[in-house]
This record gives sequence, C-alpha cells and structure tokens, in this order.
Amino acid sequence: LMADPAFLYKLAFEQVVTISAATMYEVAHRGDRLKAEWDLALSNIMQLSVANALTVWCMTPVRSFGSSATNGFQKFLASMPNNAFDRAGPLRQYTNA
Repeated sequence: LMADPAFLYKLAFEQVVTISAATMYEVAHRGDRLKAEWDLALSNIMQLSVANALTVWCMTPVRSFGSSATNGFQKFLASMPNNAFDRAGPLRQYTNA
C-alpha cells in the first residue's frame, strides 16, 4: 500500500463497478427465475468480485527495500525492476547493462 496510497479507493471503485455489472447481468440473464435461483446468482457475483479483487491486488505496484538474496539467481532477480515503470531509487539502482 505504500507504493500507491489511493489503492483502496481504486479497489473499492473496481468492486462497485464489478458488483453492479454482475448484478445487472444476472437480472437480465435470469429474468423471472432470479427469485428461485438467487443463491446461484449471489454465488456468481461473489466469485467474480473475489477474482476481480485478486487481479487488482496482483497488479498493484510494490515498494521494495533491498533484498535477502543468497544465491546468484536470487541476486539477479533482486536486481531487476518490479515493473516496466519502476524508477531507480537510493536503495535500488538499475543499469542498462
């Protein structure tokens, strides 16, 4: 959360949009059967909401403060940026080599 202070607002907005769209889909798709199949509709909406939250969570930027690499491959992975837009800072320096 340190890398993106507005993350919780973004996640909340994503959830509102996801739940609203899924509810509209279920109402349109099930029609008159919605009252009889409300448990299935609710299950679909909840699964979609969880999947969307996990997707948004996995795509958020992170802030790293050094590493605890012990072997060469771990040191190589620790020297790489977290994403394409990751800037070098005082604790992490990147080179073009």
